[in-house]
Amino acid sequence: MEKERKISERKSQQEFPFEVMHEGLVRSWVPLEGKKPLGIIFDDTLIALKDFFVFNSTFLWDEANWLQDCSYARVEIYACTAGEISFWKKLICNPQKQKALDDLLVQLGGEPIAGKWYWSTSPYDVDKAFAWNFADNYPKPLSKHDKCSIRLVAKLDCRFD
Repeated sequence: MEKERKISERKSQQEFPFEVMHEGLVRSWVPLEGKKPLGIIFDDTLIALKDFFVFNSTFLWDEANWLQDCSYARVEIYACTAGEISFWKKLICNPQKQKALDDLLVQLGGEPIAGKWYWSTSPYDVDKAFAWNFADNYPKPLSKHDKCSIRLVAKLDCRFD
């Protein structure tokens, strides 16, 4: 009974629909004064607030997969990738979570995901890889020569120490 009451109290104080990672690797369900948000946590995975951008805003699939070895693709101590399609499917197939995620991204100063095609790290075959967008509600194999955006994610159990 006591455990249920504590969970209920936490939910009533909860402002964000998802947990947020702040600088210093502080996780919180509510805004933290003086702490910059780094990303949104969904399914024990950190989602970056904005699309990846170096010199372009869209990339070939091979370029998207190169990121996992690149120091550009880090959030503090976490290594980032474009994310496996099995992770993205959990959001792609749930319009309520999509809207809540996009709204929170904007609230935290990030960019919404809706309206763009994004690469995953998952190959489809030799010539194609899985891409996704919220509008279609399913992943689609695209040519690895097509260009898509990249939203970096980091599994929270994979760290650079």
